[in-house]
Amino acid sequence: MFSIRTAISTGWMIFKAHIRLLLAVHVIALSIQFVPQFLLGDTPGVKAVVVIGSLLLSFVTALGLVRIGLNLVDGEDADLADLFSCAHLVFKYLMASVLHGILIVIGLVLLIVPGIIWTVQFSQWPYLMVEHEMGPIEAMKASSRLTRGTRGKLILFYLATILLLFLGLFAAIVGAVVVYAVITVAGAYIYREILAHQPQNETAS
Repeated sequence: MFSIRTAISTGWMIFKAHIRLLLAVHVIALSIQFVPQFLLGDTPGVKAVVVIGSLLLSFVTALGLVRIGLNLVDGEDADLADLFSCAHLVFKYLMASVLHGILIVIGLVLLIVPGIIWTVQFSQWPYLMVEHEMGPIEAMKASSRLTRGTRGKLILFYLATILLLFLGLFAAIVGAVVVYAVITVAGAYIYREILAHQPQNETAS
């Protein structure tokens, strides 16, 4: 089973080794997500186009961050272009996000605990989608299989990332970006560790 401390320390070491790239891609991703909100005009049609465009681009960069995280954890090259390298998966990402979101909301309504469990149970679908170009249902089913036996540890990891993000916010915007980058890499490391401990017939390939 993976170690949360090792995941975060690995994320930090890889961040330091690729600081310029990771800061750049995370600043770009955050800018795409938030800056358009300040550029909205008064015309409803313009607002709709900007919001939809920003949303789709944020999905593209979310996929790209997964790709970059996996590349760096695997010791492979990564560059700025990788941030947009998974654009062809954007609508699969959209559908999976909606499905995952619905499950989380239903789970939260059902006394909260199921929502937390389903959050981590299906948490690995973005990695499976990027690495194997799976569809949303296939990726979520594979995530459910992969996370058996690790869900409690994943809950602790995500709680740790929330704490780190709060600490990053206290350290101003730059601190939050750094923490975001470290978490991106740490998440990819955990995905690799989960895969490494799967029986041969249970791998996602």
